[in-house]
Parts: sequence; structure tokens; C-alpha cells
Amino acid sequence: MLSRKTSNITYRKTLIRLSRNSSGTAILHGETIQTLGQVAAILLQTIKEIIARVKVHSQWPATSDRMTQAFDATKKAGKRALKHDDPAQFHVWRKRAKRLLYLLQLTQTAPCKRTARLLERVDKLQEKLGDYHDSVVVQDHLQKKTPDKATPLLVRHSVNLLKKRKRHLREDVRKIAKQLNRSNPQRAPKR
Repeated sequence: MLSRKTSNITYRKTLIRLSRNSSGTAILHGETIQTLGQVAAILLQTIKEIIARVKVHSQWPATSDRMTQAFDATKKAGKRALKHDDPAQFHVWRKRAKRLLYLLQLTQTAPCKRTARLLERVDKLQEKLGDYHDSVVVQDHLQKKTPDKATPLLVRHSVNLLKKRKRHLREDVRKIAKQLNRSNPQRAPKR
């Protein structure tokens, strides 16, 4: 059946030989092994062709392409945020990290150790960036509108504590970013 569907004459002959062998026609043992090897090569080549055609004709990038894009976007946003030390850039970084985290969680149902570490680091990164963003929002709120029963001294003390917390969180995300920059989801083995 497959032999009729293929346009390649060499593939057709190989598949016919295999079909005859499996239906009881006597073929030497060495020839059978050689034929099976040729069929395996045909199947591998066919799979490669299918993958190539899907990539060319697909509107959506492959999972690995989206993963690479998300990973690169996260790294780029991190570099920008750390360079400018701007809270808005840290928020953008968090959104990029969250996208990467969701992609990792969706595509890695049973991750290997390396991917599990990457997942853990990205999760930790976006969590720390979320804490940083929360600190920025609370600090801005305190500085713009002092709560009714709060003294200026209490507000100043709270703002100073928030600044210290933000500084520690920036140090934490810098460390995580260094670890992530050494990672690469494309090199992680697939499971």
C-alpha cells in the first residue's frame, strides 16, 4: 500500500521487497535486515520532510521556536530593566518571564532535571519581580497619599523599608538572571 503512494522509485522497490518478505516470500536473512534498514531510513527521511513542510506552511511557530522567542524576550527585558533600574522595565520583565513560565509549564509535562531547574528559576524570577512591583506600587501610594492615621515619620520609615526591600529584590533577580543566562531551553533534552 505504501509502495503505491510513494513517488520515489527506490523507496517503492524497498517497500515492495519488505512487503513480499512479510507476506511469506523467501528472502535471505541478510537481505531482510538490509531492507528493514532501508525502510527505517525512508521513514526518518519522510519524518524530516513532514516537519520541514509543517514549518513552511504553518501559521504558528513551532513550540521550540516560541520557547526560544520567549526566552530571548525575557533575557532582553531583564538586561534593559537592570541597566536602567526603572520600575516600569522591571514590570515588563515580569510579564516576559511569566510568558516563558507558562510556555514551559504547558510544553514540559514531565520535565527532565535540567528543564525542571529552568522552570523553578523562571518561577522564582517572576515571583521576585512580582514582589518588586508590589513594593513599587505601595511606595508610590504611600508617597502620594498618606493614610489618615499615619504620621509622617511612620510613612518615611515605611518608604525606607520598601526601598530596602526593593534593593534586596533587585539583587535577588540579578542573581537569578545570571543563572538563567547560562540556561538555554533549546539545549534542554526533550522528554
